[in-house]
Amino acid sequence: MDIATNLLYFSIINGGGIVLASIGEWLSERSGVLNLGIEGLMSLGAVTAIIAVLSFHNPWIALIITCGVGAICGIIFAICAIIIKANQVLCGLAFTMLGIGIAEFIGKPYEGIIATEHLQPMPIPFLSSIPTIGYIVFSQNIMVYLIYIIIPLTIYVVFFKTQHGLNVRAVGENPEAADAVGVPVTRIRFFYSCLGTILGTLAGGYLILASVFTWSGGLIAGQGWIAIALVMLGRYRLVYMILSGVFFGFITAIGFEGQVFNWPIPPVILNSLLYIFAIIFAIFPSFLAKNNSKKWRAPAALCTPFFRSNR
Repeated sequence: MDIATNLLYFSIINGGGIVLASIGEWLSERSGVLNLGIEGLMSLGAVTAIIAVLSFHNPWIALIITCGVGAICGIIFAICAIIIKANQVLCGLAFTMLGIGIAEFIGKPYEGIIATEHLQPMPIPFLSSIPTIGYIVFSQNIMVYLIYIIIPLTIYVVFFKTQHGLNVRAVGENPEAADAVGVPVTRIRFFYSCLGTILGTLAGGYLILASVFTWSGGLIAGQGWIAIALVMLGRYRLVYMILSGVFFGFITAIGFEGQVFNWPIPPVILNSLLYIFAIIFAIFPSFLAKNNSKKWRAPAALCTPFFRSNR
């Protein structure tokens, strides 16, 4: 395969972790809960995955254990931010710092060890035989299909084609009005906050088992923050978030390819590409939002605790 084909192939793989984490953040924010702990959750997910896969020699067991860790973290976060009604920003930042610290501490003995068992490509019959496109899109591992196709389609149907989805969006926009018509605001926020946390942790596990195959301190390196920015960059629309995630995966792939093939570009520049484009894309929506403020805005009740007495 030529360099361009490999770049596109690995763009999809590398972007998967960011896309999955951003979907988790999107779910949480749609219910009105801001979770800034994605960076720490991805770190915990990554270190959990490497420990589990080295212990059980099965990537699927590792992903299940990673989801379990995410569920525990989600329950703790939801209790703090939704039940106790602590400041959501501070709760998220606390999770980021704790997650990174705990991950680097327990992951120290596993640094540099390669996970020999990881997610294998699963070509789709007939489609994978299409020249070029078949290799790039239809010869990926099963998690790629879940992240880019199955999970987004399921979310779209649930959120925009069912009464439950309307209730969740109402909770994110006006929880008092939703509560007045019998929607269980606290229960919905609790559930989607936990689900978002699970996906954020799973994103870290995905990076270990599908992309880098080894753990090192600082592995996530800001991808959690990029995932949060992706929600805004994608205008709270799943399609735009996915496309943005693939783009950042492409930037990451360029950095890897440049170092592997000794491109005449300083490694520090290649390593910085992801963050340079993240800054550019974080600024870009603010200009477009001036003329389309309603389309670009976050849920109205985002980061606002719900008190039933406010009705």
